[in-house]
Amino acid sequence: MVNTIIHIFLCFSPKVTERVSYLVGHHHTYDHIDGMDYQILVEADFLVNFNENVNEGMEVENVLQNSNMR
Repeated sequence: MVNTIIHIFLCFSPKVTERVSYLVGHHHTYDHIDGMDYQILVEADFLVNFNENVNEGMEVENVLQNSNMR
């Protein structure tokens, strides 16, 4: 459904539509970051979430320690 909305209403190519759908569906999955767009999305999400919850800082640190993002 997301693919259809992106493709029809925003007129993006099927390749872009597929990538956006993948990123939306996986932006809380940190173990297989496979592109700069994905990296930017994850880091932006961390920044937003960090300010929303005091304990988020610990979660960010745990993810960073268990991934290749450092």
